[in-house]
Amino acid sequence: MEEGRDVLPYFIKSEDMQLPEFASSPFHGKGGPLAVSTRYDFEITQFFIQAGQELGYNRTDYNGYDQEGFGVVQSNTRNGIRSSTSIDYLRSARHRPNFHILLRSFGTKVDIKNDCAVGVYYIKDSKKHYVKARKEIIISGGAVNSPQPLMLSGIGPKRHLSDLGIPVVADLPVGENLQDHMTIMFHSQINKQYGIISEEILQTVWNKIQYVIFGTGPLSATGLGGSAFIHLDPQSRGKNTLIFKW
Repeated sequence: MEEGRDVLPYFIKSEDMQLPEFASSPFHGKGGPLAVSTRYDFEITQFFIQAGQELGYNRTDYNGYDQEGFGVVQSNTRNGIRSSTSIDYLRSARHRPNFHILLRSFGTKVDIKNDCAVGVYYIKDSKKHYVKARKEIIISGGAVNSPQPLMLSGIGPKRHLSDLGIPVVADLPVGENLQDHMTIMFHSQINKQYGIISEEILQTVWNKIQYVIFGTGPLSATGLGGSAFIHLDPQSRGKNTLIFKW
């Protein structure tokens, strides 16, 4: 938790928590652009959580102080629609006179002069373009597309850049903490219709009306209801965590 204190205020500022059980949590925010909700309550979700409690786990907020335990899946959805960067940040700001969006453009390299980032190269319509920065440059391209332009600009592990013939501007461990997680899917049969089990149920007229008019119902669901963060070995707490979602 210590390493998250610096960024926690920004997560709180960005959130609009819709789940009543987390509304007063010091780890969540209200009124921000990104909604956090569970639009459709699967009946089996509560059975899933109760089963975890019977095993000795707490009902928990996995985006709060302690991940370990069982709880509902929190999703970035508002009225059945993904609460995305495009909808909740870019769309609301697109008419500002000092804000420009370039579609179908791919940033490739940061222009660095005298150890200062002064511009960005990008490709649009199969042509290379350049835009100069007045104040600062923010790279926010995700786990893969943030390290890539940095390393192409000479910011990264010296050994790796040298192998590729890229002049080193700053020897930094860019991209070295990239991690992935294994996902294993398995199925289990139940003897009652507690969840969404067929296309026929999803495509009923009433479910379509619920979604189109109210943004609710099974069509508003992300497909995940419950989540659990557990340790098979109590001694491994805080190290290797198994994550179950259904």
